[in-house]
Amino acid sequence: MFTITLSAASMIGYAASMYATLSFFIPIAIPSIAFLSWHGGSAGNVSAFTTLIFASIALFLLKNSNKAYRAAIVLNFQHKQEIEKRKKIEKKLQDMSRRDSLTGLYNRRYFDEMLHIEISRATRNNLPLCLIMFDVDYFKEYNDSYGHVSGDNCLIEIAQIAEKLVSRQGDIIARYGGEEFAIILPNATLEGGTMFANKLKDSIQSKNIPHVSTKLASLKCVTVSSGVANFKPLKEASASDLIEDADTALYEAKRLGRNRVHFDSSAALDQNIVEPSQ
Repeated sequence: MFTITLSAASMIGYAASMYATLSFFIPIAIPSIAFLSWHGGSAGNVSAFTTLIFASIALFLLKNSNKAYRAAIVLNFQHKQEIEKRKKIEKKLQDMSRRDSLTGLYNRRYFDEMLHIEISRATRNNLPLCLIMFDVDYFKEYNDSYGHVSGDNCLIEIAQIAEKLVSRQGDIIARYGGEEFAIILPNATLEGGTMFANKLKDSIQSKNIPHVSTKLASLKCVTVSSGVANFKPLKEASASDLIEDADTALYEAKRLGRNRVHFDSSAALDQNIVEPSQ
């Protein structure tokens, strides 16, 4: 009796199926009861009857246990699904908190965090790092002529063009604010960063987005100006220093006539780079 009950309980615990338990239980219990009834005399009949009663009670109790076990499995599965769903929502919310709501690029806060991280990595591994700051030329005039909705669409289009060019793993592009954008290029020299900025400038100009109010005499399309700064691990510099260098180069590009790329002159002297003609 004990063996039969323990075997049935084991099967239920393992398979969580009443059918599996019965398929194991019946071939053992019924022959035992039949044998006791036919060959055991009065004592055998009592033993058979007792075994039948205990077997029935065991099956009844195990059936309830089976239901509870299966319910626990369902609840556990549902709990895991809820956890996975919550993780996906949290990840989505976290990603949304890093993104600019208009362009879909990374926002200023995430850019600031990653610039500090990339500078630390560049310092630790003795690798160069480039920062590009660029903005849309005469964007106020664009908004005045076409309206703010068109201005937003213009920024979205520029963001898409730039994002396609930022193809290396680890490169980061962000909307820095207003019509200004920033690109972090890890393990990039000043020469490489300048070439990238010129490619970006040419790609946006070739898109030929109309800009009737631009003050560039030979062009009537949207253009951008860029400033490039290079971080050199052997020289002490912070994230704010690198941003200031890139901003200074950007303003110099605008002062020289816009629709051009300018880089930090001190970094150029360090690396013997000649600024390309515009």
